[in-house]
Amino acid sequence: IGDSTFFHSGITPLIDARYNESQGLVLVLDNRTTAMTGHQGHPGTGRRADGSEGPAVDIGALCDGIGVRCTTVDATDYDALDSAIADEAERPGLGVVVARAPCILMTRRTPGVVVVDAERCNLCGLCLDLGCPALAPGEEAITITEQCSGCGLCVEICRRGALSYHEAEAAP
Repeated sequence: IGDSTFFHSGITPLIDARYNESQGLVLVLDNRTTAMTGHQGHPGTGRRADGSEGPAVDIGALCDGIGVRCTTVDATDYDALDSAIADEAERPGLGVVVARAPCILMTRRTPGVVVVDAERCNLCGLCLDLGCPALAPGEEAITITEQCSGCGLCVEICRRGALSYHEAEAAP
């Protein structure tokens, strides 16, 4: 569930799940905005509808307040995120993992390029599992389209070192 949706329609079900002693894991994808409708603020951003500052509601503190475990991790640190989800999924009871990273549309990197080393790429598909619209399977290696925002997550997840990020000035 996204952070905006969590604040608008996820808190009550979480309270109900806690009250009914449900087992499970809720993954909150916290990109600090309401991206699907134009990047408006929400109670977690500290930005009111009129643009003025307000007190941001912390998802972790909210979870603590209703008696639900909560772990917050950097969504761009794939290993930490994978570990947090696996650890929380094995624990009894109800837990929340907040995967936090700014919306890529609001924080694009310096223009650069992800380069594919076709000799190292074995088309294992691990990077494709990210669901990134810039990645596509080619005949001999993954291809990177112009939709690439430069977030670098595919580079981090590639276990064969077939993907690398280069700033525009240093691009091969």
